[in-house]
Amino acid sequence: MEKKKQSPAVAFLLRVARSKAFALAIIVIVLGIIIYMINSNFLTRGNLRGSVFVPMVVPGIMLVAVGPLLIGGGIDLSCAAQASFASVIFAQLLQYFPSLPWPVAMLVTLLCGVAFGLINVFLTNVLNFMPFIATIGVSSVYVGVASWWTVMNNVAINNKSFNELGGMAYINNMIPMLFIFMLVLVAVYSYMLSYTRFGRSIYMVGGNQTAARLAGLNPKSIRAKLFINSGVISALAGVVWGAQLKMGHPTNIFNAMPNFSALTALILGGTAFTGGAGGLVAGVVALLLVTVFDNGLTILALANMRGGQPLYGAYVNTTLKGLILIVALILDYVSVTRGRRALEAAAIKGIESEKSVA
Repeated sequence: MEKKKQSPAVAFLLRVARSKAFALAIIVIVLGIIIYMINSNFLTRGNLRGSVFVPMVVPGIMLVAVGPLLIGGGIDLSCAAQASFASVIFAQLLQYFPSLPWPVAMLVTLLCGVAFGLINVFLTNVLNFMPFIATIGVSSVYVGVASWWTVMNNVAINNKSFNELGGMAYINNMIPMLFIFMLVLVAVYSYMLSYTRFGRSIYMVGGNQTAARLAGLNPKSIRAKLFINSGVISALAGVVWGAQLKMGHPTNIFNAMPNFSALTALILGGTAFTGGAGGLVAGVVALLLVTVFDNGLTILALANMRGGQPLYGAYVNTTLKGLILIVALILDYVSVTRGRRALEAAAIKGIESEKSVA
């Protein structure tokens, strides 16, 4: 008997149901219900706006900087430092030139992001430094220069029309327009990764450089583009952070480590740390999970006051988020090891079957 052909709609729904993003979304819902049972204020507009949606904006934009590079087999640990420096550059431009339209200041800042990316390209592609070490090194340089420039002070952004982007634009007084912007950015890059030739080449380079070269690709050229993209998107994240807080600061974004939140979310969402697999949509859902988890811990601490003080401090949240990253890396290692063993077993089986035929 012939099997009935599935309709495209049914096939799509089955594919979604089997995806990592769907599984993570179920976990988010269950976690949200548990937190709501502890404290019903979890689902209030104020809490969702200030403790879930707003904190996701900058790390969500960082996903677009970190994700494609990670899938392509690279890594950039300087994203948060680039964003901090970019926030200072943008704020200082508006301070030095009060009549300068903020879109022009943003364009100049994004061009600085191109320069950030080119510096990483020079260090990794030309001097052949390890990306891990090179990007940590330039992080210190950016933070140091920005701190010297501002004498460790914040630089106020007094442009009214720009500040309205971060402080006034909300849908239903809950969802920031910048959050919607972040989702659109992720959607555009997800389409690029899945449905364009360049996106497929990123996966190929990350999965197997030798095979990519034999297919006519240039891994160094592709990673150079990804480093430049990382610099530009990190600079954009710095500008968005400035819109939210109405200032630029040399260390605040760097200390908040949104790049590590993005990295944790990507690995938790199934992006391989060694490259060649993963996606941004599952990363966003994983970021939502981490953010809700963080908010839940805060609510739990406040719900169990002792002597007028929360049960524990913010250090517990930081510790547990670090543990989540470690667990995600362990799961990634196990997945990669199993995949490698399966390939080796298949190769050995193929060789043995060829011998038996001969």
